[in-house]
Amino acid sequence: MSQEKLINDPIHGYMTFKKWAVEFIDTKAFQRLRDIKQLGNCYYIFPGACHNRFEHSLGTAHLAYTLAKKLLEQPGIERVNNDLECVTLAALCHDLGHGPFSHVFDGDWKHEDGSEKMFDYLYDNMETHSIDLSTDDLKFIKNLIKGDRTKRSPYLFDIVSNKRNSVDVDKFDYLARDCYYLGMISLFDSPRLMRFSYVTEDQIVYHHKECFNIYEMFHTRYTLYKNELQAPLKKLKEIIEKIRNIKLYKFVNECFIPPDKKDKIIKKDLESLIASYRKDPNKVFSLDTDGICYLFPKQYEETILRIFARDPEKVDSIQNAFREFTKSIGLSINEGFLPDENVDFLDINLKDGSQDDKIKPPNVP
Repeated sequence: MSQEKLINDPIHGYMTFKKWAVEFIDTKAFQRLRDIKQLGNCYYIFPGACHNRFEHSLGTAHLAYTLAKKLLEQPGIERVNNDLECVTLAALCHDLGHGPFSHVFDGDWKHEDGSEKMFDYLYDNMETHSIDLSTDDLKFIKNLIKGDRTKRSPYLFDIVSNKRNSVDVDKFDYLARDCYYLGMISLFDSPRLMRFSYVTEDQIVYHHKECFNIYEMFHTRYTLYKNELQAPLKKLKEIIEKIRNIKLYKFVNECFIPPDKKDKIIKKDLESLIASYRKDPNKVFSLDTDGICYLFPKQYEETILRIFARDPEKVDSIQNAFREFTKSIGLSINEGFLPDENVDFLDINLKDGSQDDKIKPPNVP
């Protein structure tokens, strides 16, 4: 076996993997990712979304290796032996626990927990090990996969599964890859963001001019979630058969859940969690988005409650019940989403009064 393997990827170009990484890639546990669609059942809606967890894992590992190598070469940085290898292997194996149709399989089964177990199984059954990983290294890799920070090189937990501010190479890869195969355009530039990253105070910080680039990352993720189809699947065989026969649940209606009513969702202030620097990377501060651009959103997520009917004949009664329920808790449903609603034109209310109050179709007084 050669010391390195060169893989040509449509997203990142040529990616180089060391011998110790190739040994993990060539196992049966990792090769099974070739058969798991990255976007699950979205493939039935978007035929171009045929990419798999296999190439996403390779791309994530390539980015993790690139970013970690850059940061570990930073003058004065503290590192532990095998840090670079551990981060790369964590990125490579972070999706090992995905079941059929990716997130569709999640429920009581958590793919992060499955990835830990699959990693143990993979490592224990490898025929050769050209890299000597200690017990501490193996535990460190699994902590990196889950994003559970430890005292060992804590800044490295910002690379693979960043629970601190959600800026990590996992997103860098799947945003670019999903957009590519869905036929969407993303303006997020992950190579530039990695180029202007730096380690200070045990965290990865970014140059303050990258605020627009980071905004574009969250904007792209939001756009993807709005365009992807996520169906609640409990009985996988029955539902997939319905999908094949175009026998889906009947959509009833939906409503947005405002932040003050999300009792069980922890709201994170990303402004304060993403640290920035100007000329001196050792002087870290948090950007006030109001002082940069008023177009920045106040939050990067929205929670939507969608109602589906298994029996099409009960749509009307479920619709009425849903309207009464949302009214009772002070929510308003979204208009214009039902097939029988005649909402053809967009009304735009302009506060400055300098233009017409509404956009009207031609020939309408």
